[in-house]
Amino acid sequence: MTWTDASCADMTKNLTAYFVRDPYMHHLYLKGTMKEFIQTYGAACCGSLEKARDPCETTTPPITPAPTPVAAPTTVTTAPADSKHFLSLTVTMPYTKADFDKDKQDKFKVAIAAAAGTSADNVDIVSITEKRRRAGSVDVETKIRASDATGANQLTSTLGTGDTLKSKINAQLKKQSLEEATAMTAPAKSLLTEASCGSGLSATWALLLAANVVSYSLLV
Repeated sequence: MTWTDASCADMTKNLTAYFVRDPYMHHLYLKGTMKEFIQTYGAACCGSLEKARDPCETTTPPITPAPTPVAAPTTVTTAPADSKHFLSLTVTMPYTKADFDKDKQDKFKVAIAAAAGTSADNVDIVSITEKRRRAGSVDVETKIRASDATGANQLTSTLGTGDTLKSKINAQLKKQSLEEATAMTAPAKSLLTEASCGSGLSATWALLLAANVVSYSLLV
């Protein structure tokens, strides 16, 4: 029989059963299959040990890493332009009114939106006032709109107060290649948002309450 006549069944036959009773008990007893015997002498069946591979041998399949979950993009709702729920704050920027042009104003709105966790479409610049006592500075009165009281409260929570507020806004201003703000007021909620918070009132009743407060303030 030549090597090419050897089948996989021949090559993987258990030799131990044939030599266990052999009185000489030579090293073949230690070899379990014909393939192992051939390997002892450095030979290969048909030029390749693949043809004599033991069908009982198993190859561990490569482990495919689990795909990294991708977070769903967060959708930011654009609040109505006339929304009654908003935050107001004034940010002092180290620019003259002439220098704080349309390009800088747009970057400013992007920075404020990023700090508040909303869209730049929800940020309005109400007024730009040049400071009299500090040359080269402007007060930028800013409004950040929300669709409802819950949204306005979320804006307040995201912005924070004190040093946290200042750090967040200045970090975003720097990302827009703008100078850091020199001062800023704490965000103030609109009357409707304040009236709705924790009162259990419906939006309609909250709006009526806010209107009454404004009317009363005009009379006194």
